[in-house]
Amino acid sequence: MEESVEPIRKLMDRYYHFWFGVNALYDEWARWKGLTVNSLFTLFQLYESEGGCTQQQIADKLQQHKQTVSALLDKMEERGYICRLTRENDRRSKRVTLTEEGRALAGSLRENLSSVEVDVLGNMTPLERAGLVDGSERFLFLLRERYQKEKDRAAAEKSPQNH
Repeated sequence: MEESVEPIRKLMDRYYHFWFGVNALYDEWARWKGLTVNSLFTLFQLYESEGGCTQQQIADKLQQHKQTVSALLDKMEERGYICRLTRENDRRSKRVTLTEEGRALAGSLRENLSSVEVDVLGNMTPLERAGLVDGSERFLFLLRERYQKEKDRAAAEKSPQNH
């Protein structure tokens, strides 16, 4: 039996409120530290990677376009947080690494934010924590799958053989 649409819409309204609220808090925290949320998580990714990352790896992690990440990295380089190293085996691909200043900043910020997150998640039961992440991951998977179907359908409708 198909579930009524109205309860799902109300649930999605709650989800949007949650999602925008979480995003706003991380954004505000990053701005408080003089960063954007994308530059904050780029610092974290570089801090946690051995030997740096490529621009594409950062784009994949942030789920952003490579051009958006390039502009972000330009600003971070101007501030002295990162440097780009040309790779010997592929001159078109650059390795992005933290400078000493960037590493110190990333470590401090990571420790600070992590302590907040651990404290907050520590106030949830293990089942609540797992439900939060497991449900969110499942929702993202299904949403991506459905979105791809929509894109495929739209492409098929635009296809010359359908006209």
